[in-house]
Amino acid sequence: MLSKSFTVAVMATLATVIPGTQATWCKYYYDAQCQQDANGGTSFDCANHGSFGSGGGYVQCHTTKTNQQDCIISRCSDSTCSNTLQSITVSPNGGTGPCVGTGGGGPWYEEKFA
Repeated sequence: MLSKSFTVAVMATLATVIPGTQATWCKYYYDAQCQQDANGGTSFDCANHGSFGSGGGYVQCHTTKTNQQDCIISRCSDSTCSNTLQSITVSPNGGTGPCVGTGGGGPWYEEKFA
């Protein structure tokens, strides 16, 4: 039988390896091919992620088996996102969506469901 601490450690590892298991999730990139990661491999969940900093000017979103919703990406000038510079709706279309320009690199972003 596996120890409780081992099971918790495995679950935590899987949660970081398999992003967005519950909701549409997005990653930010520096390039139009979405190959140069802007946040060190971190993905952001459209369901419950507040504002976060990123210098990436491109985004690619992915749906999951349980959630196929589009995501609204807002590029903001401050950490509260009280001043939105641009908003776009990203449609992953039931899988991995296209690499979409956000109108500039950050400095802050906010995600929510469309």
